[in-house]
Amino acid sequence: MTYSQSPSQQPPPVENVVAGSILALVIIPVGAALIAVISNIGFFASIVSFLFALGAVALYRAGSGGVISRTGAWIITAIVVATTLLGIWLALVVGFAGGLGKLSNIGLDGFWPEFNSNFSKILSQEVLFIVLTVLFAALGSFRTLRNAFRTAHVTRRPDYFPKVQPSESGTIGHTVYQNDVDAPPTGSADDKTLPPTAN
Repeated sequence: MTYSQSPSQQPPPVENVVAGSILALVIIPVGAALIAVISNIGFFASIVSFLFALGAVALYRAGSGGVISRTGAWIITAIVVATTLLGIWLALVVGFAGGLGKLSNIGLDGFWPEFNSNFSKILSQEVLFIVLTVLFAALGSFRTLRNAFRTAHVTRRPDYFPKVQPSESGTIGHTVYQNDVDAPPTGSADDKTLPPTAN
């Protein structure tokens, strides 16, 4: 009798969540810089979000060993959201400095205190820009993130004990012991007990 492990019980590929997440984090400064630069030029297209969402998926897959679980897909989504928010913040900083041609103003002593004190006012003035940026980011990255969730492998811990399957040579039989008190005596030579007599 042999024990075989069912193909369905084979352990799934191992996902390195930490390595995949660390590698995918590279996309945050790159994508945020692209948002800030393009928005200050006066143009923002969903292709930018599509590119950094696609880059986040590719980097995560490269670091995780080629496996993306639902956990990985949620991490990629968080990275895309963080990239978008950081890109909006950088775009506001660049705009407050006077544009791409005046980035040196960011190094002035009073720049950050003034920017921070006027941040709520800047937000109220740039509501349309923020809404459009988030909208384009959602449109650009939605398809990529949806595909990441659809193709996500659900990683499970394999069972500690493999499932026992019957081998080709036969099946496992169960020995059943019965104590039949109604059976007649065997009449063994070693049995000195007289059989019961009918009254």
